[in-house]
Amino acid sequence: MTVGANLPLAAPVFPGRTIEELEASGAAWTAREIAQQPEVWRQVAALVERERPAVERFLATRLANPSLRIVLTGAGTSAFVGACLAPALGVHTGRRLDAVPTTDLVSGPQVHLQRKMPTLLVSFARSGNSPESVAAIDLAEQALDHAAHFVITCNPDGALARRVAGWRNACVLILPDATNDRGFAMTSSFSSMVLVAALAFGVLGPDAVPRLARACERAMSRVHALAQELVARRFERVVFLGSNGLRGLAAEAALKMLELTDGRTVATSDSVLGFRHGPKTVINDRTLVVVLPSNDGYTRAYDRDLPTAARQYEHALALDPASADIIGGAAILARGLGRLDMALALDEYVAARDPVDPTSYFNLAASYHSVGRMDDSIASLRKALVLSPDRIGAHFGIGVELMRKGDGAGALAEMEQEAEEGWRLIGLPMIYHVLRRKAESDATLAELISKYESDSAYNIAYVFAVRGEADQAFEWLDKAIASNDPGITEIAVEPLFASLHDDPRWMPFVRKVGRAPEQLAAIDFEVALPK
Repeated sequence: MTVGANLPLAAPVFPGRTIEELEASGAAWTAREIAQQPEVWRQVAALVERERPAVERFLATRLANPSLRIVLTGAGTSAFVGACLAPALGVHTGRRLDAVPTTDLVSGPQVHLQRKMPTLLVSFARSGNSPESVAAIDLAEQALDHAAHFVITCNPDGALARRVAGWRNACVLILPDATNDRGFAMTSSFSSMVLVAALAFGVLGPDAVPRLARACERAMSRVHALAQELVARRFERVVFLGSNGLRGLAAEAALKMLELTDGRTVATSDSVLGFRHGPKTVINDRTLVVVLPSNDGYTRAYDRDLPTAARQYEHALALDPASADIIGGAAILARGLGRLDMALALDEYVAARDPVDPTSYFNLAASYHSVGRMDDSIASLRKALVLSPDRIGAHFGIGVELMRKGDGAGALAEMEQEAEEGWRLIGLPMIYHVLRRKAESDATLAELISKYESDSAYNIAYVFAVRGEADQAFEWLDKAIASNDPGITEIAVEPLFASLHDDPRWMPFVRKVGRAPEQLAAIDFEVALPK
């Protein structure tokens, strides 16, 4: 049984670059395929819904057997699709589930396949032409008494799709042609195969896709500036960390870094807890560490282990006490720990060391914001804008400080210059409230929630706090925890929550997220500026 369709798709331009620039650098296909993902996901969701009756009939017959084993397989990036899905899919189906690369299956079928155990082999493949893909299917047929095959591929003409075409014990789901990446590195094919499997097995419902697509589109609008900032740091090594299913995503991210830099940037991955042992020795002053935090509260507590972060920064600074990058990161940690004097001293040192780096002024403005030095915060943000006129969030920050100073008209004029819609919509309801323009405050807040509720819960919470609506502020703070909003890390030092500080719910909440004064004070963190 083969189902699927090829759908047309316009090629978008990657944010911040023209097609001509990308073609000149040989990056056009990869950039298109990264940028097209939100629209591709919508097409993929439509495909799954259209073919759901046939897919559900096939899967229900197999899942009805309580002894069924599910094996997720693929090669390279396609293997990491299975690694990403395995934890959630195992819990959802209640069946034994293993992610085993085709390269392992082919080299050791006697190790990975058990003859008497009914097995559903879920094969992921972009082209379906790698020899291991077809060999894994054939070996499963030979080694198992009861085998079934669910093939998810981007290529209707690939050897894998052709191999099982017409088999009664196989279902082939062919993704839209746009997912069959032409670039060297798999991008939209990877995310689309993850999404298709999650939808087909019911791990995600169809209502999740529009939210995911919108969140990705908003992230795309910000990604170019962030990427430029990170590249400017000239890192030579990258470590990606994630727990459970996110470990598979961390492995895929490391592979993408290796592929797209032709191996010139060394990249590795691990679990958050596992990395703290021997693997952490890879870190030096030219290492970028990327943590993919879990949405699960229990796991997230390990992802955000502040004492361990403090020790690691102290160790890094002992090795390279003058590194501006490490000192800047230590300043962010110090601010989150409520060590505002330390954070300000560190940020001022970094800005003085590198007076042409807009990020250093942006971070310095955040420290000034936390200690109530509004004029200094505004001055730092204006310096950042001189160096980087398109800096996202700078006009927002200036507008907020003017609002805090009581200059509502100036704040509104500044906020209307903020080019990034998300930040602009966060700022406008607060400023309109200060200006006593209730209808406009309500309207812009409603627009903010309708467009950005999935990734701006923390910001929406402080908008309600500024408006004096404590119940709604705490409601959105709870949503921020549920959505793993990173803003929670600075809740203890964010002045915009000042109206909640006397509320009896405030201290229990900050204690719940590990940010109560006594919790932060118990964390040892000492950083001395270079002589």
